[in-house]
Amino acid sequence: MQNIDSKKLKKYGVIAIISVVVICITYGVISYIININDQQITVSNLTSLSKMPKNTIEEIQKNAFGIVKHNNEEKSDNEIAALSVKARDFKEEVKNKIYSGRFIFDVDEYKQSYVIYFTWTNDQTKDIEDEIGSYLVTSGCPKINELKYDYFKCGSPYYDDDSEYGVVTNILPYSEGNFKALEPDVYYEHPYKYIEIDVVMCNKEGSLDNELSRVKGYIEGYGINPELFTYEMRGKCGNKIILQDRYIGIDNPDKEALEEIFKKSVEYDEKEHNEEYYSHA
Repeated sequence: MQNIDSKKLKKYGVIAIISVVVICITYGVISYIININDQQITVSNLTSLSKMPKNTIEEIQKNAFGIVKHNNEEKSDNEIAALSVKARDFKEEVKNKIYSGRFIFDVDEYKQSYVIYFTWTNDQTKDIEDEIGSYLVTSGCPKINELKYDYFKCGSPYYDDDSEYGVVTNILPYSEGNFKALEPDVYYEHPYKYIEIDVVMCNKEGSLDNELSRVKGYIEGYGINPELFTYEMRGKCGNKIILQDRYIGIDNPDKEALEEIFKKSVEYDEKEHNEEYYSHA
């Protein structure tokens, strides 16, 4: 009988030890997750720039930590959390008691710049998430002309900034001489990415090939394959368009589909033109 009790005691002892170990591991994992989610970079001058509530400031500082970590995964969490930065180019406006804005912060230690977008309200009667969505604070990559230091390939946890499209979004618009390459966009009916190029052609005739080559060279200089994009080109004199052209990059993954769409578009335009001509004949 005594031998049986001894076996039971050992069994229960082993179960108790295993239970304690499982509880400790679980607690450690949960503590780690909470710690990661609560990591922040101090933005030291926010309270002097805005009357935003404390919880918004905390979300901003968590986002600052998140995007810096996203772009510097080799750095330790403690090293990043020890950083202190300042908001610059701070902009904030209010509409219907809802505040929204953006600012840039520089991480001098890493020679990098980032942008924070925020929305907040003190009006307890407003359900702000219903009005604008759940992301009240997000982080992203600044335009190239907003960088304090040299360009770096910046990515964001919220946006597709580290894709080819995202990088091109950050380095455009770009202008040189008589032309300007605008920010990339997508077709309304089809999710095909394209870049518009406007060229002043008041005293010029011919093609738009030279300007296209310069824009493609500019994009390639940032390590992006320019042949992934579609280019919409317009030769203009004032508001008058005197020449239009289109170029689909040879490496564009949607090249065949785009060619078919554009072919139908041209056919439709020609049909409309002919119908309009004959209706006035």
